[in-house]
Amino acid sequence: MVDVSIIIPAKNEEAFIGQCLESVLNNSYPGDGYEILVVDNGSTDDTREISRKMGAIVYEKPDLSISALRNFGAKMAKGRILAFLDADCTVAEDWLCRAEEYFKKDEIVCFGAPPGIPDNPTWVQKTWFLVRGAHERKVTSWLETANMLIKREAFLAVGGFNEHLTTCEDVDISYRLLKSGKIVSDPSIKTIHHREPGTLRDFFNKERWRGRSNYNGLLHHGLKLQELPSLLLPIYFGLIPFLVLIFTLVSGSPNYLPFLIVWQIPIVAGTLLKTRRQACHITTLMLFVLLNVYYAARLSSMLQVK
Repeated sequence: MVDVSIIIPAKNEEAFIGQCLESVLNNSYPGDGYEILVVDNGSTDDTREISRKMGAIVYEKPDLSISALRNFGAKMAKGRILAFLDADCTVAEDWLCRAEEYFKKDEIVCFGAPPGIPDNPTWVQKTWFLVRGAHERKVTSWLETANMLIKREAFLAVGGFNEHLTTCEDVDISYRLLKSGKIVSDPSIKTIHHREPGTLRDFFNKERWRGRSNYNGLLHHGLKLQELPSLLLPIYFGLIPFLVLIFTLVSGSPNYLPFLIVWQIPIVAGTLLKTRRQACHITTLMLFVLLNVYYAARLSSMLQVK
């Protein structure tokens, strides 16, 4: 019986799918213990041909959402563990062997880790990894679908991914999985994401895109305390300077401008919390900049600014 079904959604990924599949095939887990399923979303390049040539089972499913692609892969999978991987990621040689530790732990229903950053990262990639990276093994509230392994029974019990969400489907399914058991983030289950945003513009665009379904998810998994910062701070980020501007224009006085210092207090606090173990003040400054861009992007997604 197949232990693990590795499910990779893809569309026009010829630049990355080959190295992704090569890394999976080179992993040290027994070859008869896993299968690779590539669910293609209507590629017009050589994604399907490369995948078939490298031994993956390829399904063609154009015009589906990313959640629907993953759900279809899970439906066709034979494994008792569903391993969701992105086409622009590569896995460590011991990826599945490290993950195997959790296969028979009944209390754990989902495991994996945030993907690592590529060699020679930009300052944006390196700095943001301080926020979202996996630095130690811990029980967590959610994992990213770029490196997420879910036990089949738990996946079926929660009905799979929410196909109505454009983004944040990984957060949504994680919160629903928590009703069945624990989620563990273990950095030894290592992958590398080769398309992490490397510039401020790319970072802004990705976070604006991810923010599209941030509030829609509440309708499906309910309000979670850990979501409050990403839900409320973008509103705060836009509201305070807007009010300062209005009061300044109405009064004709700059007396309200000092409130812009107060406006930055939550972001400064978040920056210092994340960099408290860092000796480099430049890193602190860079993270401060990124957090401002992050909340600006999430605010933009709320306002549907194009």
